[in-house]
Amino acid sequence: MSDSASDGHISVDETANDSAFDSVAESEISTESLASSIYEKYLAPNDEAEQDRLDIFHHINLLMLDGELLTAPIPKDPQMILDIGTGTGIWAIDAGEKYPSAKVIGTDLSPIQPNWVPPNVEFQIDDAEQEWTWPKNHFDLVHIRNLNGAIKDWNFLLKEAFRTTKPGGWVDITEYEFHLYSDDGTYHKDLGMYKYYNLVNKAADKSGRPFGIASHIAPILEACGFEEIRVKMMKLPLGTWPADPKLKEIGAFFTLAAETGFEALGMAYLTRVLGMEVEDVNELLRKINGEIKNRKIHAYGKQYYYTARKPLNCDE
Repeated sequence: MSDSASDGHISVDETANDSAFDSVAESEISTESLASSIYEKYLAPNDEAEQDRLDIFHHINLLMLDGELLTAPIPKDPQMILDIGTGTGIWAIDAGEKYPSAKVIGTDLSPIQPNWVPPNVEFQIDDAEQEWTWPKNHFDLVHIRNLNGAIKDWNFLLKEAFRTTKPGGWVDITEYEFHLYSDDGTYHKDLGMYKYYNLVNKAADKSGRPFGIASHIAPILEACGFEEIRVKMMKLPLGTWPADPKLKEIGAFFTLAAETGFEALGMAYLTRVLGMEVEDVNELLRKINGEIKNRKIHAYGKQYYYTARKPLNCDE
């Protein structure tokens, strides 16, 4: 993994002194070309905005991991792979192509995956919060991504992952911490984004599916019995303000997803859970829309990558 996206400070592109994202995008990175490059490659099943965002974040992860699908050191010829919360199925499809020896099973609550998939990939409707139907010691790899805010009991989820993983098998987890930060104070409490994140986290806590799990998964993995637990935090910039070309591209993709993501996620949480008026939420979103393209705000999120191994001598 590139050290440029690790815990160190992200260098700022000092030529980015204006707040006009659009003019920069034309000369540096076009958001339209970014989107089309993803959809041409992965053939998203439809144009639903949420599914588009899931595929954008898949591409962001590929960029952050230098083209790799996971961080777990699994063998080159795995036999069984499970992708929990597969979403559009884009990761499972890529995994099926990379690991032709494996049967890749993607599960989700919604049947939004494409009909045409590699012959070693299949999708099933399943609820990961209910007892898993898979036998113990079954999978070489259990892959979990972007379930932050969707799971009430992570202890149960990871206990089931442990049970169904083969001795010596791996879990690979990617989760985004639902907060923003800055190294230079340009992200602060007076911003609409700051208020938004605090309110949505409050609503998620109230709903019983908090977003705060991303940085606290390691102790749960240990309690479940996993060993060789490794965690890598990588900074995910919002905007094209970084000097590093790779981080600038990642930031452009994050902005592309955020342009519609703030409303899609926030409206339901803020109106249904916290009881805010729609117009008040829209006013907050209008403020945010200006902020996410302001290259003087050097905000970033934190993406966590976990790997853990089931002991070889595990005897349940």
